[in-house]
This record gives sequence, C-alpha cells and structure tokens, in this order.
Amino acid sequence: MAEEWQYLGHKNQRVKKAPDMPSMYDDTSGTRATGILPLRQPEVDNEATEEDDRMLDLENDGRLPARIRTAFGGALQTAGDAYEVCQRMFREQLERAISERAAPNTPIAGDASARTAFQLLLTDTQQRQLFLETATHSANWPRLRSLVGAPPYHFLLPEDASVLNASGFARGRVNMTYDSVGKVANSGQFGPGQLVDEHTREYRVAPRALQPTDPLPGPDYFNNTTKDLVLQVRVKRHTRADKRKLLHSEYKKRLFFPQPGETITLQETSRLMNARGLREPSRTQLRVKALFPRSSSGSTAAVLVGR
Repeated sequence: MAEEWQYLGHKNQRVKKAPDMPSMYDDTSGTRATGILPLRQPEVDNEATEEDDRMLDLENDGRLPARIRTAFGGALQTAGDAYEVCQRMFREQLERAISERAAPNTPIAGDASARTAFQLLLTDTQQRQLFLETATHSANWPRLRSLVGAPPYHFLLPEDASVLNASGFARGRVNMTYDSVGKVANSGQFGPGQLVDEHTREYRVAPRALQPTDPLPGPDYFNNTTKDLVLQVRVKRHTRADKRKLLHSEYKKRLFFPQPGETITLQETSRLMNARGLREPSRTQLRVKALFPRSSSGSTAAVLVGR
C-alpha cells in the first residue's frame, strides 16, 4: 500500500500522513457577538466542551513540577518567568516524544502539564509567540495538537492562517485562525483560569502589549495599570437540574456572565497561587463596564473592567 503524504506548511515541506483519528473537539455553530471593541466573532464557532479539557488533563493535578518552580526560587514573578517556564516544558516534551517515538497527534505523559502551563501562565500574545517558535521546525508539527489542542486558535492572528494545515491536527478542521483579531478563547482553550470571583466565574488576563518584567496577574498587576482592562471570563457549565436549582437560589449569578455596573472581587486560583508560590490569595475589586459574549450560547466572554 502506498504511503500517504500531506502538506502541513510551506509548500516544499511535507510529512507522512497519520491515520485518520476522531477530533478531540466537536464543531458547533455560533453567532456574531456585538460590541465597541474589536471582539466580534466569525459566524462559525468551534466550541470545546469541558469534558474535552478534562480528558486532556487526566494526568495533571494543576501544579507546576517542583523542579520547574525550584529553578525560579520556588515562585514565578513576571511574564518573562512564565514564558521561560513554558519554553522549557515544551522543549522537554518535544525531546521526550522523540525518545519515546510517539505517534503523531497522540498525547504522551507530561503533555497535559505543559498545555496547562501554556494556558494558565501566558497571555494571548505570548501563546502566539511560543506556538510560532515551536512550529518553525517541521519536526515539531506532529506534537502541536497534544501541546496546544486543535485549531482554530484564538491567539493566532488572521495573517497566521498559512502557517500550517489545520487538517493535519484533526479531521474536518479547515482553519488555523479566526477572521478577526481579539478572539475570545473557547472553553477548551481558556485553560484552568488565573483568577476567580465570588460567584465561581473564572478569568484570564490577555493583553496584547506586554513586557517580560510585567508582573503575573494579581494585585501588583492591577495596581500597575491605570487604564481599563479587557479580561476573558468563563462561566462554569452545569447540568440542567443544577441550573434549575441555582436559578432559584442566592447563587444564580454563577450561571451568568458579570453584567455592566456589577462589582466583582477577584482572587488568584489555586493553580496560579501554586505557580506564584503564594500561601494566601489576594483580593482585587473591579467594576464591570462592558460585556462581549463570544457567542449566543458559549460559556466564555470578554469583559471591560476598571476601578
């Protein structure tokens, strides 16, 4: 039987085609969001489920490996620290895949931990930088799906669409990127969340402009910012029975995105506390000024917040 090949990037580069495997994500259709900020969504929305995320993280307890934290004095402080950690973890996984002769697009031990660190610690801009840095070498292409999930990727820009072929990551995928800048992460690419409010809603900080010396999310980050900020937020999924109970209880806000005019109190999640070496969370109060849902039925959105 003749071997099948497919192009996964530049037209003069190709790799052996892996057997068809079912995608770890199911595609669903969404609608365009509206708003003043450039956060409008394309008509086709690839929404992942929490079950997809759990399956990828079965081996991972959410903690950075002790050897990684030890290299930084037991705690990460800055955006530069976070990027270096993720670089190291990706490099280790790429080397491990070679030594274990891992099959393309098939997770190996440690991939979920690296992916969690990627989603927890890095901003959208940093995620794009590390992805493109890794994708520069064709030998790494078969490992990208296991490390960052299946496309399209919210952190890539429209002009990145030709970097790789999406069908090489998952059957039925066509696009590597979305059509607009400022795409909100879907549930699967959102990650474990950096911050959480009093209503169990999770948040991530995703600025486009960032310096390596900037602090990781927490009071220092918010105190150093004088302008309004755009955060991404995820509402936890619940069963229909739980939704009915919550809707008629004092905890009904757990079902909804924070609304304009609402004041929220944010603190670090347990995973971010572990990465930063914190024993107690800090608390920051912010006021919601605008809301931009990702889609009409999605569980993630962008919120504009300020003091």
